[in-house]
Amino acid sequence: MNDDLNSLHFVATMLSSKWTLPVVYALKDRTHRYHEIHKHLPTATEKMLTATLRKLEKDGLVKRKIYPTVPPKVEYTLTPLGLEVLAMTQSVSQFVRSNPVIAQAKEAHTGASFLNATQNLPRATKCPH
Repeated sequence: MNDDLNSLHFVATMLSSKWTLPVVYALKDRTHRYHEIHKHLPTATEKMLTATLRKLEKDGLVKRKIYPTVPPKVEYTLTPLGLEVLAMTQSVSQFVRSNPVIAQAKEAHTGASFLNATQNLPRATKCPH
């Protein structure tokens, strides 16, 4: 694999988590506390949101600031790299909106936003045994 494909594969892997881009998008306008991010993404479990925020911090897309208060106050902000990822995703969104073939394929494939898809799944039931 050449270097360009290696780079693309690395970025695709880094951003491929279900909640990575939604969290980046939730932080697009300003700094948020955890519960504010969760309000933007109500179908995300607390465990997944926490794991996603930690990974974004580790990867350098999000900065976490802890204030020494009781209880501790924690805020999340996009870093310059996170802002670049946000700009890239906005470019891709614009490309999809401006390309009727891709827009139709997207609608045919999803029928709705993937963020709402988990709300339509049937709940697991207990086994009667």
